[in-house]
Amino acid sequence: MAILLFVDYFIRSEGIIGHLGYNEARYKECVVVFLHFIEWVSLCIAGGFSLAELSYIICTLGNVLIDDSLLTLDRLLGFNSIVYIAMMNHQPAKSILIIAYNSLNIQVICFGIWFCVAKNTIRLHQQFWILFVSASLCIIISGFAPALGPVPTLGIQSMIVPPQPDFIKAYSDVIALRSVAKHQYVVKALEGIIVFPSFHAVSAISSIYGFRGTKAFPVVILLNVIMIFSTPFCGQHYLVDILAGTVVACISIAFVWGLGATRPKVLAGWPGCPENEPFPDKN
Repeated sequence: MAILLFVDYFIRSEGIIGHLGYNEARYKECVVVFLHFIEWVSLCIAGGFSLAELSYIICTLGNVLIDDSLLTLDRLLGFNSIVYIAMMNHQPAKSILIIAYNSLNIQVICFGIWFCVAKNTIRLHQQFWILFVSASLCIIISGFAPALGPVPTLGIQSMIVPPQPDFIKAYSDVIALRSVAKHQYVVKALEGIIVFPSFHAVSAISSIYGFRGTKAFPVVILLNVIMIFSTPFCGQHYLVDILAGTVVACISIAFVWGLGATRPKVLAGWPGCPENEPFPDKN
């Protein structure tokens, strides 16, 4: 409440920024944009934590690991994880890949800022449901087709320098959840434990689709193409994981687009934004 009161004073025409020429109409517009962004962030955080916990719960199914099958498919496609990791484990390629891989959450925030300022809440709702449906599908698939990834399966942990504590904890969490012992985990310390399909691939395709028709589109394409290339190295995924994530993203986009086409009120934007594009759009 204190933050909202401060923002109210800071933006209102009689406040600090008011002396720079902001009027009451501009104030209301800024408040609407701010509240839309807060709602976007809240939805993403709530959805993210809920899905992360679901991924831990579904991991307790303890189905047979499919790493051997994924390795076989990678070899059939001519992809070798050991060779790829060794090739990318040098500067400056390593730093570029790490930056791109770690940009996932930043891209989500930037997406919210971009389309809140553009008052395009239809696009925000599209993106949220695409990510939510995609993540749900990834979790369900991972429950029936679990995997650890190429690094622990091939025993090449020594190639990852420096060691990555998040991945080490994720592996230990998966092993513990699959055991017959009592299943326990700390909600505040949840890690990404989904290997197949790759959610980074899902996010990359979703971001490219979400930013279509904007001035940021070329930059978003470049960043997410690099993210996809970074996933086998930084995310320790099989190539098949990335291909599966791409398919999941495309299915989710088609589903959400179709849902908006047949039942537009389901994905209607927040009120007060007459500039929203029609749904579905032609971009």
